[in-house]
Amino acid sequence: MASDCIASRPEFGYVARHMGGHVMRAAPFLIAFAIASAPAHAAQVCGWIEESLDADNAHTLTLWFEADADIDLAYRISGGGISDASGRAQSPGNGNLYLHAGAAETPWALGTSVNPPTQIDVIASIAAGGRGESTLPAKAELRFQRTIIEAEPAPPATLAKRQCLAVPLP
Repeated sequence: MASDCIASRPEFGYVARHMGGHVMRAAPFLIAFAIASAPAHAAQVCGWIEESLDADNAHTLTLWFEADADIDLAYRISGGGISDASGRAQSPGNGNLYLHAGAAETPWALGTSVNPPTQIDVIASIAAGGRGESTLPAKAELRFQRTIIEAEPAPPATLAKRQCLAVPLP
């Protein structure tokens, strides 16, 4: 029915009446362009921290990464590290790590004695390819945070919970 056409509706005005056909003819090309410009695929990259405690109340954090596809992973470690009333232990850094699909690798660890209550704050920013530290996207972050409480007999599994992100492959 002609009255149902967008071009016949007064709120769409001149552009809809005179350009509607051009837009409709271009639609398949616009859709094809959008599909072609999207990333071909992404790797699912997961990260977690194994936390251990020795007899002297020294905590060790070990960061692990694993991916479902082979990927050259750029990473940057930041955050507050391990901090308590007496100070802070940090080990910021960055680098590249080649991950083979299904094989976990560790690029970073931090260990220190603590006096609870203590805060753990580690941020791992990640991206595909050999990008430098300054070009890692801020939104591709894995955050590991928890509080170590007084008389904690063993570290809980809080930091060991896998966090996963889809990382577009180049």
